[in-house]
Order: sequence, then C-alpha cells, then structure tokens
Amino acid sequence: DVKISTVSRAQESLHNTPATVMVITAETIKARGYKEFSEIFDDLPGMEVIRPYGDTWISHYWRGESQRGGTVLLLLDGNVMNHLYYDNIFVQSALALSNIKQVEVVLGPAAVPYGDNAFLGTINVITHADTKRGASEFNGFTAFGSNQRKIIDFHQLFSNGDWRLNFAFRLDKGLVDDSNIDAYEYTKNHYYADSRLWGDFVNNPALAGGFHSPHDNRSFDVRLAYQSTQLSVQHFEINSGYGTVYAADKAQNRGRWIRPDSSADLRHKMRLSPELTSTSQLRYRRSDIDNDSLFFEAFPFPDVPGGRLMDISNWRSINRSVAAHQDFEYQNTHWRSAFGLRYEKKKLQKNYDITRGDNPFVSPTLVTDWHDYDFPTPPTNSSIDNNRTTVDEKSLYLMLNRSFEPLWDWGQKHLLNAGVRYEDHSVFGSRPLFKLGYVVEDGNYSYKWMWGESFQEPSARVLYGGWQGLGSDPDLAPEESSTMEISWNYITAKSRLTLALVEVEAEQTITLFAGGASNDPGARKLRSLDMIGQKAFVWQGFSINGWLNYSHVFNVSTITRTETMAQSFQINTSNGPTGNTAEDKLMFGATIGFSDHLSATVANRYIGKRQTSALNPVASVPSYFVTDITLRWQDVLPGADISIQATNLFDKTYFHPGVNGGNAGVTPGSFDTDGVYSGSNGFLNSLLPQAGRQLTVKLDFRF
Repeated sequence: DVKISTVSRAQESLHNTPATVMVITAETIKARGYKEFSEIFDDLPGMEVIRPYGDTWISHYWRGESQRGGTVLLLLDGNVMNHLYYDNIFVQSALALSNIKQVEVVLGPAAVPYGDNAFLGTINVITHADTKRGASEFNGFTAFGSNQRKIIDFHQLFSNGDWRLNFAFRLDKGLVDDSNIDAYEYTKNHYYADSRLWGDFVNNPALAGGFHSPHDNRSFDVRLAYQSTQLSVQHFEINSGYGTVYAADKAQNRGRWIRPDSSADLRHKMRLSPELTSTSQLRYRRSDIDNDSLFFEAFPFPDVPGGRLMDISNWRSINRSVAAHQDFEYQNTHWRSAFGLRYEKKKLQKNYDITRGDNPFVSPTLVTDWHDYDFPTPPTNSSIDNNRTTVDEKSLYLMLNRSFEPLWDWGQKHLLNAGVRYEDHSVFGSRPLFKLGYVVEDGNYSYKWMWGESFQEPSARVLYGGWQGLGSDPDLAPEESSTMEISWNYITAKSRLTLALVEVEAEQTITLFAGGASNDPGARKLRSLDMIGQKAFVWQGFSINGWLNYSHVFNVSTITRTETMAQSFQINTSNGPTGNTAEDKLMFGATIGFSDHLSATVANRYIGKRQTSALNPVASVPSYFVTDITLRWQDVLPGADISIQATNLFDKTYFHPGVNGGNAGVTPGSFDTDGVYSGSNGFLNSLLPQAGRQLTVKLDFRF
C-alpha cells in the first residue's frame, strides 16, 4: 500500500511503478539507528559509499559509476538539492532526520522527469512538512557519542485551521575517528606533526600538529502554508576539516571547508478539475564555498631549502540560481500523466577566488615562529577577470501511464509508461530524452521492463575550478547513458523480494586527474544484478523484521596501470567500471522486537574486494565485513525512547579506496642527507582508514 511519486511525478503504488524502488520509512530510520542521512546508503543494493569526511564529504558509486559531480539526483519534496557549483549531494548530511516521513530511492535514471543529475539514480526525501495536515506535533532526538559527537535534531509542526507552520532544525558536531589512521602510510600522525615538513606551524593548534578533523554541520527549514500555498526558507551547511582525503605530507586536515546552501521558494497547488491538478513554483537558490574556507598545503619545489614550499590560502565560490516551474498532474481511471515546463537561470563562478598573504609560498625551514607569518585575508572580491558564467536551462517534459486489461491471459493488469523530455542548455545545446517502461501485475507478483536515456552535464567546478591536485577542463562534453532494466517482484503486506538485472551503457565518462580532466573516448557497459529482500514475521513470540540486499557487478576487471593518462584511457576503456567497484556486496540484518518496548537491530555488511582507479598505485582494496547493533527501549518515559548503538561492533580495521584517483601511494616519505624530502606521489590518499568501534546514546522524543 506504499505510495510513491518520484518515478513518474504522479502517485503510484510500489508494486506497479516502472522502476526498482526502495522506500525507507521514518520508523526504519529510528530502528536502525541512523544518525545522519548518508548512513541510509550503507544498506542500499547497488550503491557503494566512500567516506573521507573532508572537502569530499562522501563519495558514492552507484552500479559501478562514480559520483564525480553529479550522477545522483537528490530531491527534497521534489526540489533539486544538488550543489550548484559541484552538482554533488553533500547537503544530504545536514538534513533533519526527524522531519522525514519516507525516502524514495529509485535505482535507475530519471532524466526524463527531472533532467540533469538523474543519471544513475534519484533520492527523494519526503518530509512531514509536505504531507501532514491538521495536526500539531513536536518530535526529534538528541545523541552523544564517540569522538565528541553531539547531535540535536527536531521538527515542530503547528496547525491552526487553514494555516500551518513547520520548523525543522539540525546541529551535528564531532571529529573524524583517528583510531585506525596509522594503518595507512599517509594518514599517520607523525607526518602532521613533523616540523621539518610544516615548520613552526605544528605549534599552532588551529592549523597543524596532528590528525584532527572536526565537523560542524547544521540546517534549518521553515515552511509557512495557507491552504494550498506554501512559502519555504531553508539553509544547510556542511562545515568540515579535510578528513582523510589528502596525504598528510601534502595537506593538513585541520583547515575548514565550508559549503553553505540556501533556498527560498513559493509554491501554489490548485485543482483545475476533478482530474487535473496544477503546481506553480518560483525558487531562488545559492550554493557557495564560504570565504572562511582555509587550505594549508605543501608540495615539492626544487632549489629551495628542503626542496619544499608551504602555502596557506582562503577560498571562495559564489553561485546563484532563479527557477520557475509549472507542473500538471492528470489522472482518471486508466490514464495518469505528468507534464510541465521548467526554466532556470544560473549565475555560476568559474575559478575559485583565492587569497594568500604577502609572502605566500615559503619553505618550512624559514618559519621558525608561526606568529610572524602573514596570513591571508578571506576574499571579498574576485581578482580574476570574466570569472562568472550565466547558464540558461529550459525544458519540457511529458510522462504518460496507461493501464490495460490483461493481455494474452497473463496477469491482472498491464501498465505502459512512456516519457519524453526536451532539454535546452545555453552552453551544451539541445537534446531530446526518452523513457519507456512496461509492468505486468499478477496478484502479488509483478514483472517490469524499463529503458531510459540520461545525461550528465559537467559541473562548473569540473569545467573551470581545477587546482594542482585535481584538474578541470572547460572543453568537457556531457556524459551520456542509456539503461535497460528487467525485474521480477513479489510483494505482500509482510514481505518483498525483487530481482533486477540492469545494463547501463555510458559514454563520454569524465575523469579528473592532477592538472586536468578528460572525457573517456570509449563506451562502457555496466551490468549488475540487484536483489532486495524483506520479511516481517513472528517467531517464538518475537516480532522480526529482516532484510537482505545483494548486488553483483558482472564485468569488474583489473585496471591496468599506465605511464600517461592517454594510455590509461586507451587500455581501460573495455566494458565495465573504471575502478573503485566491488564485484559483490551483501547487506543483511533484522530488527527483533522482544516486547512492545524493547527491540534490537543488527545490521551486517560485506563489501568485496575493490579494484581501484587507474591513477591509484594501490591496485585493490581488501574486502571487509562489519556489524552494527542498536538496542532501543521505547516509551521508557511518556513520549521518549532511548537507544544505545555500537557501529563496527568488532572494531574491524578496514579501508575505503581513495577519492578522485587516490594517487598518493604507500611508499614512506624520507629525507636525504641534504634535508630534502621525498614523499607521497600525489595529493590524494590511496586508502582511507575507516572508523573503529563507535558508541552512541540517543534519546528520541515526541509530543
């Protein structure tokens, strides 16, 4: 009976939607002890998560394709939340969990109804603010745990007649766990604390001296509604150190990278007839890099003392958009359709605005007292000519769903889904996109076939904002793909089993590397099998809600290391992922209810060996198996639950592959007889040590 709207932009049941969809409810979020939104991804089939918790906050690989700057679309009640400059979805980690009714995860492209970024999958967060009417409530949680973790997350809804006021808030502070940092060469503490590498800055606790990466993520969401008209104002901010992204001899991780994202929109819904509904929306957004973002780096440089220079800099990027949307939904006995038009004007930054002090590049041997260093002033004006670009995006879309009586004496209902979108981009030109799907319902069974086209425009960062550690290219072309999916589904009120075979053909894949970026000239086919299993039952007086999700990528192959990028493109363009993808992933667990008030949730994850990218000197990352456990006491006080959670219960030491190529390597750094240092091969760590055992106490409340 679950209703979803993400796939076709019109409400339909999970059983007959023309795509593989997972729905995560508010109760699931509580039972599994998720503390921030991205933890949901750890249990999804087809998705791999890389967690460096730095300026690359979290990286996703979905069905063997990386999220370099887009590929995954994040929606909040249907509104696009991807960052305007990066196209990534880091803002997810600032979403208030207490405000979520359900999360609809579509494992496939959705470019026809949504356009750019819906390349491999779409995640639509449906909030209580967008669904509840006529009730006032207050719910939320507070949590405390390892590494100074503190979370306050709540949602307040006031309702009075035709008026509604909703307020959601989240604050999440803590440190990146350092218990396993000595397991990889270039996250070891001694590199951060070596004055030969960093001069007297090691005595400035705000800049250097040891592994220390804090985060301070926060958000608020205010919505005022009268009848069917709603005004929303939202602000989200990811504020972090640099985690494990960069080699410790190339960059200190105590700097700050601050990504504020704000929006305001006015939306009006009206019923034009019993069958036709209209939604009109005006929206303003800004996605920035705050000018207090600070980066402290060092790099080899010949003919200077120690053969090395340091630099401290402030960075800024300012990006704005204004959008107008007009959408319609039509529904009768046999037809269901969504259609509309959209226009968005984006004013984006090209290169970062960067400021340095009067003596910016200095040898560590010359900094004998950090107080004497001329620190930069945060940028307030751009020093680069023609450093902004204006982009106009226009689109028309039409989605049709038609139900039929049984054909060929097979099934109880047949449904045809078709869609077309015309996209016009002022930089990349115009293109049509098509989608087609067919569903046969037969009692508790359904059989689905889907084909769809998709595209991914390179973000402004990938086009213009490169630096010496990770490049860009203004001549990049959009990535393109087509996806074919066949699935078998069995769904009842208490169980679900889905098997989905998927083939994604991708072209013009974008690769970033030191000093540049390029479209891969070859086409690649990604083939995978996803299994989704859920079962709720009672055994020996215990209520059990179990799940088992499995993914297999068929054509994972060893990556060939080459001397040049051109050779890498030529050799590694065979069908299959280009790295950082495990062949097998298994996620399983259960929530066991011992009584009406006491339950335990055990979550297990097996991630197979991952072949890394062609730029990573470490050829593969070992497989690992981790277990989380959550104990929950409901109604321990009226309207209050208490949970105790242990993640990585058995304190396993394991790694994720490095992001964006991971070119640092594993050879230890050393000094020669003249004091000249030789260290990591590049800026980006090849392996990312993950957190050890973490303990959290959580109090949920509702009134």
